[in-house]
Amino acid sequence: MSFIIMDFDGTLANTFDLSLDILNDIVDDFGLPHFTEEQIVRARSMHVSQALREHGFKATQVALASVAFQRKLEAHKVKLVPIKGIKDAVLELSKLHDLSIVSSNNTSFIKEFLEKFGMNYFDPIVGGVSLLGKSSKIKKLVKSFQTDLANCIYVGDEVRDVEAARKVGIKVVSVTWGFNDRNSLEKARPDRIVDDPVELIPLTYSAMGGSGT
Repeated sequence: MSFIIMDFDGTLANTFDLSLDILNDIVDDFGLPHFTEEQIVRARSMHVSQALREHGFKATQVALASVAFQRKLEAHKVKLVPIKGIKDAVLELSKLHDLSIVSSNNTSFIKEFLEKFGMNYFDPIVGGVSLLGKSSKIKKLVKSFQTDLANCIYVGDEVRDVEAARKVGIKVVSVTWGFNDRNSLEKARPDRIVDDPVELIPLTYSAMGGSGT
């Protein structure tokens, strides 16, 4: 038995398209222009905070924008659906691994989503994590498992997920269907990069250097 910690937005839930709509609502609130298609493509190669700053957000506004994003996402949650194929992949993973979630999204929202789509395979669910606080939350969670770091792996869609896992000292698998593109993820040098949810099932074993038995 091993421990797989997963991100939520962009990894389990298809928040990318919805996020773009919400971001454009937020820039309206801050009196900034909408993201163009070219800017959206560029943003996929950046951290979220960097993309916001380059779009004209001041450092103090980035945190406010993040709070506004979560609030608007909550208001539009009925539109949110799982990544295609992730439900089956998670089901298979749950047969051999303990699954948990660490996310900036709020815990109640994540639980409601998982219940709605029959994906109640995660415990614990650690929500409300700040943009800069993910590594400390992952570290605390890993410590609670009372197991070797080699038995833990993090799965996420952003460069900052790779960085957070590295700080803790655990393996990390990056998925290309979320916020950051493959090129950006490759530069971050995760242990594995996958393009389809079904690839998570065998790759989690090899990423940990084990056989899955």
